[in-house]
Amino acid sequence: MQQLSKTKYWNTWTAESPSTYVFLPADFQISHGAFSTKENSYTSFPFERNIRLLEHDSQGRYVHLEMTHAGTILELEYFKMDDWTVAGRLRCKAHGEWALRFWPVISFGYDKKYNPGAGSFNNPVVRLTGERTAMGEIRSYCMGIAIKDEPVRSCITADKHRVGEDLIKNGYYTPTENDENGTWYTALFNLEQNPEICFAVSVSNQPEVSENQAQKALKIFDCEKEQEAWKEKVLNTSIRIEEGRFPQAAEALRDIMAWNTLSDKITGRWFTWITRYWNRKFGGWYVWMDDPYYHAFMNAVSGDWQSGRMSIQATIDNNVPEGNFACLMSELTEWVDRSQPPIGSFMVWKYYMLTGDKALLDNIYPSLRDANFWWHENRDGNGNGVYEYGSSAVGKGHFAHTKLAAMDESSMDNCPIFDKAEFCPEAHTMNMEDVALNSLLVVDGECLELMAKELGDEDSIPRLKELTEGLRKKADAALWDEKRKIYANKLWNGEFVDLSPTSFYPLLAGMPGKERVEELIKHMFDEEEFWTYVPLPAICKKSPVFSDNVYWRGRVWPPLNYMTYSGLKRYGLDQEAHRLAVRCMEIFSSRWEEERASFENYNSLTGQGSDSVDTDFFLGWGGLFPLMWVAEHVDVDPWNGFHFGSVAGEEISICNIRMSNGIFAMKVKEGITFLEKDGKVIFQSDAKGRFRRFRRDEHFLAVDISAQDAESYVDVCESKILQAKCNEEEVLPEENRIKIPAHLEVHMEVWF
Repeated sequence: MQQLSKTKYWNTWTAESPSTYVFLPADFQISHGAFSTKENSYTSFPFERNIRLLEHDSQGRYVHLEMTHAGTILELEYFKMDDWTVAGRLRCKAHGEWALRFWPVISFGYDKKYNPGAGSFNNPVVRLTGERTAMGEIRSYCMGIAIKDEPVRSCITADKHRVGEDLIKNGYYTPTENDENGTWYTALFNLEQNPEICFAVSVSNQPEVSENQAQKALKIFDCEKEQEAWKEKVLNTSIRIEEGRFPQAAEALRDIMAWNTLSDKITGRWFTWITRYWNRKFGGWYVWMDDPYYHAFMNAVSGDWQSGRMSIQATIDNNVPEGNFACLMSELTEWVDRSQPPIGSFMVWKYYMLTGDKALLDNIYPSLRDANFWWHENRDGNGNGVYEYGSSAVGKGHFAHTKLAAMDESSMDNCPIFDKAEFCPEAHTMNMEDVALNSLLVVDGECLELMAKELGDEDSIPRLKELTEGLRKKADAALWDEKRKIYANKLWNGEFVDLSPTSFYPLLAGMPGKERVEELIKHMFDEEEFWTYVPLPAICKKSPVFSDNVYWRGRVWPPLNYMTYSGLKRYGLDQEAHRLAVRCMEIFSSRWEEERASFENYNSLTGQGSDSVDTDFFLGWGGLFPLMWVAEHVDVDPWNGFHFGSVAGEEISICNIRMSNGIFAMKVKEGITFLEKDGKVIFQSDAKGRFRRFRRDEHFLAVDISAQDAESYVDVCESKILQAKCNEEEVLPEENRIKIPAHLEVHMEVWF
């Protein structure tokens, strides 16, 4: 049994088709298909480019998509009326042939086959109860099925695709006979007679209750206003940009995460997968190490903490006896010999800052800590204290102990930065020290130290601190290319290789001093290097292989941009970070609006994603671009704490920001920044830019404010201020406002 709240029992759980709606505790499905006479073809709507994924509430209370077959476009909507009852509507948006000859098929039932030896309790049963009704039963669950208008015909089948297969073989007038002990109620329609098909299913422990509730649910389709009110209600519970540029950023986070949150029957595990498309590649379930960490934080920002938590939980199962997290665990292969870039502690700490889920932190911390130590102990091939990606001589994974496996460990598989590197079997690493690995391992150590303090693991803190600080200094010295004035991967013979956006990862690790930071910014915004139409291609534009435009060879990848963006924010380079976030969101929003796509990677010169066969069109980490736009206005991280504002001074309003201590909203209007908690304004200021390390409890507020061009104020929205300090010096409030002098960075503390 999945660890699942009843609010998620009904949802789009299966990777077979996004059109299938599942009641997970009983694995009861509402499955769709369609037959085209024009092409004599039947489809069960597997996820392909002919399916357009639209709005999807994380709890499945409203789900919306469009499906195309043989030129006919169908619109499908689900309205979950309560935790047990769902109503659905399928209707035609465009005809690809005469409506009489296009046949939608809807099947209600169980993939589990009837087993004569299992007894009645555990066997699924589906039976007709009327011309437009049926009942499914397994264990104590009773599924009442109701259809608003009579289908052309219906039957009980042993396979949900049986009717579709018969249409191809026998045509559409030959009836399908009932199968004995069939587990599917299948209804056949044609668009001439049924241009709109409405149905409902309700679950209870009493057949008559289920039947009545299903019939009652159909009434929502009698009132368009009721449907619109329901959609508005449920879709407005996640984070939302009410005013300002790129409002689609918040909805994209919600929809990308919700559509890719799936369940696996074999492991009984559910979480947000990389994409619902890749299960075909791996023959079933799979867990890559890094992606669930990104998804956990994106889910949390969107407001779906359940999916965020389960995504982190999924990575724990990738922990192996050697000490590392396996790069990939799947039904058919396990890559235990290699890991993936150590982003876990950074993303988990951000998740914890938002949610306060200490039980989860306590659960995963030992695995993250030991994985950090594993890197230090197993990926220093030449023993100089600066690390390389590699592959250990363990396990039975594909390509184990080869250069290909070592490149897999970097997650940048075919990136040209590895072209000159060689795999050294005796060292179990490539002969190239890697900027990304060393930078991320520093950040990993920093965040682990914070976790250790939070959880009281005092014994691990000295070792974490020593390893982290030592690596920061060694990598800073070893990986700086003085000739090109940039960090770069370095072969053991001292040769620096081609440049990648990972050259900017030392910003995230707090490595470079002021002069080096300035040099990095020059490279970042150089149009002949990294500032292409879509910025930060995976290999520098000056590289001779930039024009390959194949996967990591010249294309733009959201994780590279997100980590670079986060590094800029660590150094307080708000204008540069804003410039990057705007450009990335411009590209994302154009593809989202036109194609409803969340691409795995992009053409750096055109902004297209679909120009390459090697890019998934609805990948989870595609959501990192809209996440950057949300983070431009409200975010949490280890260095800035809870921070918010509008760097460019643009007016914006963001609501439903769910945090451990309340629901927040942030607004910038006419030059004033407002912060609300649980519907009450708790802070306002006419200061410009970013407010950092914001903290407020019942009687205290603290915040850091950057230097202002003119005098400004802070209002803590309380009737009586007891004491106020700016940079440790006491100040007197004026009409309950604290004045901020110009040209001075301020740390403010207020008691009330």
